[in-house]
Amino acid sequence: MYKKLCAFIVMIAFLGSTSFAAVYDAECLNTKGKMAECKVAISNNTVSIQSKRKRDAELNRTIAGQKISKITEGEYARRRVGEAVAGSIVFLPLALFVFAKKKKDQFGIEYTDENGQAGAALISVKKKYGIPLARELNSISGLEIVFDDSGKKKISKKELKRRDLMNQPMEATAGSVQNK
Repeated sequence: MYKKLCAFIVMIAFLGSTSFAAVYDAECLNTKGKMAECKVAISNNTVSIQSKRKRDAELNRTIAGQKISKITEGEYARRRVGEAVAGSIVFLPLALFVFAKKKKDQFGIEYTDENGQAGAALISVKKKYGIPLARELNSISGLEIVFDDSGKKKISKKELKRRDLMNQPMEATAGSVQNK
C-alpha cells in the first residue's frame, strides 16, 4: 500500500509540474515606441503577451510556437524588430535607444499571425529570467536564439556561457517557472 501511495504522489508531482505555464513580468515595446509593462506566459506551445494597462491593449497577442520564424537576443533583437515594424511605427528609432545599458535581456520574436501577416514583438525581462525565458522560447519554437557580435571586440567567457545556457533545450521533467 505504501509503495502505491508513493508512486501515486510521484506521478501527480511529475504530471502537475509539466502542466503549469511559465509566466514572466516583462516590458514590451508598444506602438508609440515606448516600453510598457506586460506579462509573458508560455504554455501549450504558445506565447501569450498581455498588457497590464488597458491603454496598451495593442500589445495583447498570442503567438503559436510553430509560427515563430526567428528569435533574437540583445542588440540584434532591437535592430531586427526595428526592421520588421519600421514602416508602421514612426518613433521606433528613438525607442531603440531606451536600452543604453544592458541590465535586462531583450528578446525579439518574429512571427506570422493567423492572417498570414508578419509581426514582431520586443520583450525585455530581468537578466535573471533571461535564460529560463530563452529556453522556453527555444523549446516551443524549435529555433535557436540568434546573437549579434558585430559591435563587440571581445565577448567574455561569462557571456558565452550564458548564451550556451540559453540555447539548451528545456528538460521535460524540469517543470516550469513562475516569477513575480
